[in-house]
Amino acid sequence: MPTSITRIPATYKGFELEWQTHFWYLPSIFRGLVLNVNYTRIFSEVEKQLYFNKKGDILPGSWPPRRENILVDSSRTARMPDQPAHIANVTLGYDYKNFSARLSYLYQADKVTFISTEPTLDNFSGSYSRWDFTLRQKLDWGVEVFANFNNLNGTPDRSFRGDALVNPTYIEYYGFTMDAGVRYRF
Repeated sequence: MPTSITRIPATYKGFELEWQTHFWYLPSIFRGLVLNVNYTRIFSEVEKQLYFNKKGDILPGSWPPRRENILVDSSRTARMPDQPAHIANVTLGYDYKNFSARLSYLYQADKVTFISTEPTLDNFSGSYSRWDFTLRQKLDWGVEVFANFNNLNGTPDRSFRGDALVNPTYIEYYGFTMDAGVRYRF
């Protein structure tokens, strides 16, 4: 028996603002400063189809007594899953000849990860912010050395149930990571 699928559109809109500058016009040592600021605002909405069983009245003449199962077909509107409402990045750096250093900050607002039949049962990942630091030195013959220091503040990933976003249901600690290496470019 063929079934028809109803496609319900989701809306996703927003705006992004960015400012990048290299302070070449400043005196001497400050000429190497660079700044990048980025902000994104996202508005998203989806109508989620929800199906669940509900217990009805006791079926007459059944022994042992059984309740009627009623399939409920409903929907509700919520934010699109995995879409934060706000994202912000700020990077302050310094370049001098073949040397480069960058300190960056990332903020990402909470995201819906699961839409339930009731808003109080929705799952969210918590807001997230972290600091990163990168160093790079170019050497002769296409060789460069680099070091990346990630999540300097050790921010964990947090999951929540309900929109209160307090008392996480799950926390995953990644902690600080670092990698260093040598790169050769042909």
